[in-house]
Amino acid sequence: MNDTATILETKIALREALKTYDGDVKQHKVKEKIEQLSQLNPIVDPTHSSLLESQDWLLISAPSFPQG
Repeated sequence: MNDTATILETKIALREALKTYDGDVKQHKVKEKIEQLSQLNPIVDPTHSSLLESQDWLLISAPSFPQG
């Protein structure tokens, strides 16, 4: 099991990378941090988890959709 400190440090690193690249998730460093964080996710299949469906979400990256 991953410890909380590692997860927190990885989240901080991702936020810093997003700040550095103005939220651009296509930048290599940002992709790298996202991959690192995804490896620490304890939910096996998060995109199909009912635990995440009814949560509030905050977009911290630049929107990648028209008029975003």
